[in-house]
Amino acid sequence: MTISKAEQKRRKDAKSALSSNVGRILLDFQNKYLQSYADWNEKKLQRKLDLIKTSPKEDFIGINIHDNVQVRNLLGYAPNRYNADQTFDQHDAERVERIASTIAKRLDRSAINCREWFNEAFDSYQVKFDTMIDKLVDAGFTSRDLRVELVASSASQLEFLISNQTTECHARAIWVEGDIKAPHYRFITTTRQKK
Repeated sequence: MTISKAEQKRRKDAKSALSSNVGRILLDFQNKYLQSYADWNEKKLQRKLDLIKTSPKEDFIGINIHDNVQVRNLLGYAPNRYNADQTFDQHDAERVERIASTIAKRLDRSAINCREWFNEAFDSYQVKFDTMIDKLVDAGFTSRDLRVELVASSASQLEFLISNQTTECHARAIWVEGDIKAPHYRFITTTRQKK
């Protein structure tokens, strides 16, 4: 199916209006996500450095790498990278020291790291945001008679209502963060026709 130039322009205008209006409501949420993602990555590096510093490498020499989670964590490898009978040797101990040195240097360059992590997080955020905007345009929202209002905001969820004369969309951003998984969220939208 071919889309006419007029329809393409309407969709572009609708995306622009929705992005602007919804983006204003999500600005604090976006900033929280970017900062949390950068903080989590820095803590992840620090945890790995702490693990390396507190683990006596000499105690691991001769241990089967495939079967020992702590040794795999020191080396930063998944179990399938090793043969079932491969053991931790002096070369691996030296490699762990090089990893520690690299991590320490990286932690010293926190401004550069933050920029890199902000860019990663922003790219991820933008993909999800654009997908949500596309869903709204597909649901029939246009740039005319558009209303966007914040419904609720908490530490783990943000709710907002998007409506025009005929359609209403209840949108939620569900937030999850922890020590093991990087902070992430999901946009959930429920669209219905007004009665």
